[in-house]
Amino acid sequence: MILSNTNGFESTERARKLRLRECRDAASACIKALWLLIAVSCLEFTPALHAEEVSREDALKAFAAVPVLEHGRYKPWDSVARNSLLMIYEKQKFRYNGEKWEAVEWLGEVLFDGSKSDQRQIFRVMHPDVRMLLGNEDETQKYYSFNEILKNLPKLAEQADQAAKLDVQLRDPYQKAVVRLSRNVTLYQNLKHTLDPPGSGTLRNELNHFAEWSGEPLAAFQAHQGGQEHDVEALQQFLRTASVYKRLSELTHCRPIPTNDTTGTEDWMGLWDTLVKEAHSGELPLAVEYYAELSDRYQQGEWQAFVETCEKLIAELQTHRAEAISTASLETMFNRSEVFYRTAVLYVVIFLIVMVSWLKLSWQVPLGRLALWLVTIAVVLHTAGLILRVVIQDRPPVTNLYSSALLVGWGAVVLGLVMERLYKNGIGAAAASMVGFKSLLVAHNLAGDGDTMTMMQAVLDSNFWLATHVIVIILGYSATFFAGFLAIMYIFFGFFTKLLTAERAKALDGMVYGIICFALLFSFVGTVLGGIWADQSWGRFWGWDPKENGALLIVLWNAIILHCRWGKFMGTQGTMIAAVFGNIVTVWSWFGTNMLGVGLHSYGFMEKAFFWLMAFGFFMLMIMAIGTIPTRLWDSFITQKKLAKKG
Repeated sequence: MILSNTNGFESTERARKLRLRECRDAASACIKALWLLIAVSCLEFTPALHAEEVSREDALKAFAAVPVLEHGRYKPWDSVARNSLLMIYEKQKFRYNGEKWEAVEWLGEVLFDGSKSDQRQIFRVMHPDVRMLLGNEDETQKYYSFNEILKNLPKLAEQADQAAKLDVQLRDPYQKAVVRLSRNVTLYQNLKHTLDPPGSGTLRNELNHFAEWSGEPLAAFQAHQGGQEHDVEALQQFLRTASVYKRLSELTHCRPIPTNDTTGTEDWMGLWDTLVKEAHSGELPLAVEYYAELSDRYQQGEWQAFVETCEKLIAELQTHRAEAISTASLETMFNRSEVFYRTAVLYVVIFLIVMVSWLKLSWQVPLGRLALWLVTIAVVLHTAGLILRVVIQDRPPVTNLYSSALLVGWGAVVLGLVMERLYKNGIGAAAASMVGFKSLLVAHNLAGDGDTMTMMQAVLDSNFWLATHVIVIILGYSATFFAGFLAIMYIFFGFFTKLLTAERAKALDGMVYGIICFALLFSFVGTVLGGIWADQSWGRFWGWDPKENGALLIVLWNAIILHCRWGKFMGTQGTMIAAVFGNIVTVWSWFGTNMLGVGLHSYGFMEKAFFWLMAFGFFMLMIMAIGTIPTRLWDSFITQKKLAKKG
């Protein structure tokens, strides 16, 4: 008996040591993954700036980290380039005549050599009637240059103005295409004239003109204002230039020039506002001179000197707002790391590995362990991306619909990792990878309108409640989605394949039950916190707002599932069907209520999202219909019966 107890103790001790070793290995893998991400990012971000020959690509990588104020947020030129090219070209890399350009390379040409960028075919035009409007009947041409559009710009503006008067829901495909193209052309002109004056002149020529304009013409204007004698021709020259500067100021929204007034939150100005403001002194901020020098170096192809000027510009901007420099550098590294793209690829690899492990039984154990480690690494990468966004924005992780998709995916993957650690059967890893990939795919499509680090509207811009109510309710979304996708695996693999063994079916049943309990808790707490927020913000705890109703539906549906299960009103099959319907309820609360156009939580109708929302709902209903088929007709259960008879 003593020997038996000793052997049991030794076995327990070995198991404990094995678990400790696994934990150490997991921690080591996480640390290595983080260092790998940082190393890759730094290698991509840091060009060979001090080599004997610096290329245009390397020089513009140095320019990419220079900060600018746009739409109330300090960001690097790299983000301005990526967001703008994504809207105009629908990709973040530009290809022309077989040559591939990074977004910041394209933006460099737009800012410093606009006449050449006008020739680049970057405007995507797919609608045939819009091509006709541009005077081109060639159906094979999908991209147009600014010069090609400029010929028919008045017609485009007229059609866009007429279409813009209609609600988004009432516009036909042609009107939507016209409005989109007009918006992109305006965005391009906005970028081009941020530093590039109209006409064929350069920024250096404009500064020389400014020196003359702020002399005698300004004196004539001041004399005219004081009712004194003045040179009429000089006055007309002043008014013409001032009118041009005013139009350019209204057109552009990027503010690259810091001012001496640092009392406000948006203390940087556009170039043209700066010229008007400093006309009386005739002395421009040093940053203006550096931008003019960058323009000169760019057009002359002096890339080493271009890099040196970038360094001087960054040093000058540091004296005005040091935190903008550090944030811009971090955001540039974040952009180049493409952490969420790499994580999405990893999710696909994980899912394929799990499927192979299920098909090849002899590989199940080693591939299962590999999938577990890869899910751990994916969680680390996903978490690192979220943390970087939090640091860059100085905000909680959820600030808009894009970031909500990131957090929904993260929550589901963490739950999948926990399930995989508990069951070690590949189910948690497969479901985690599937939900993680789909959520990142949704986030990618939500990024099509440009900057993904914008803030929610109005009262939603509150750090405390963004860190409590919004995060808790999003984790409720994650859990409900995860339970739904586990149920999809149960139905899909059970009906169409032989992979749903009795052991996996039992494990899935336990997982779905546990996750729904978790989802009910978080969705209920999140909804109550939302009511408290509403009471503080709007003076009422509950107002039957569509978003509030959607959150309540998630709580009620999860509660219905649990009560039906506890009351024996439905078994495993019914629970799975109900869990799949939970996906429809959740996606309605998440996206559907936003598109109604009513309520305090409405963020506007999204035409692309509406189609995919309907398609998702239809797909879920199809899965539910398959789930109602008696299990005796499911392929996996038929196979189990045959094996039982043979046994």
